[in-house]
Amino acid sequence: MLRAFVDHLSGQGLSTLQSEIYDFAKNPHQLRQLRNFLADAILKPMAAAGGKQPPVTPSPNQSVAFEIELAMTQIEGSTRNPGQKSLKEECLRRDGNRCVVSGAIDSAAYANMPPGEREGAGKTKTQCSHILPFALRKFEEKNATHTKNKATIWWVLYQYFLVLKNKIGADTVH
Repeated sequence: MLRAFVDHLSGQGLSTLQSEIYDFAKNPHQLRQLRNFLADAILKPMAAAGGKQPPVTPSPNQSVAFEIELAMTQIEGSTRNPGQKSLKEECLRRDGNRCVVSGAIDSAAYANMPPGEREGAGKTKTQCSHILPFALRKFEEKNATHTKNKATIWWVLYQYFLVLKNKIGADTVH
């Protein structure tokens, strides 16, 4: 699993992971803990259904615990607003009425386009979907473990995928 992360991370995220692997190379227990930490904080939350958040294995890196505690005080959750319809409209407006995966034009927008602009453009029915789980937006103030797990997930995403920092967070999952 660590090899898969190394193969797919880039930039500073890759450098961070390579440094951690080097630091823990002589301790198989710490390498397994790092593997579990990454699986619990990155892979499992992306597959979690219905907002169910699995527990997160602590990082073998001792300084991470302090950084996550600090992150817990700085992360703001968000509400369910805006609604799905207005969210889709905002996303289509932002993305030029195109599907970000296929590049095809949204069917409704296609029908309203002047014929000259349609040439060579494919059309498709689009759906709005969260790339990061919508459940990561909300913190349960009465459940410290739940809050710490979500703070850990956001911290890990920012550590290994630096491009996300200041672009998306619990308060801007939409």
